[in-house]
Amino acid sequence: MELRPGTVLQEGEYTIIQQLGAGGFGITYLAERGGKRLCIKEFFPQDYYTRGEDAKEARVMSERFSQDMKRYRIKFRKEALNIVRFDVNNIVKIHDIFDENNTSYYVMDYIDGATLYDSVCRC
Repeated sequence: MELRPGTVLQEGEYTIIQQLGAGGFGITYLAERGGKRLCIKEFFPQDYYTRGEDAKEARVMSERFSQDMKRYRIKFRKEALNIVRFDVNNIVKIHDIFDENNTSYYVMDYIDGATLYDSVCRC
């Protein structure tokens, strides 16, 4: 249940173009800011979250998961803050971290090309 293309975040700062991928605890999007392409990672554990009627707001499916999801969301933000501290060419740069729609996001460089999976597996 990803954000729809055209969804705007941060009061119009970022516009979602499409979903790039999804995993256990997040969804990664291709987005645009002032004509520049970026990636946005959203904290959205798909087994525990759903979207509100506006198709933007993240909601925990059950209150029994609420405390665990708060802890994991803190870890998500902490991961982003730790990556920000690195200034290494081999680690993608994070430009922004923010909360919106009852969840968290971080904004990274978009690097066009093969995925890590494609590069390693060559399947």
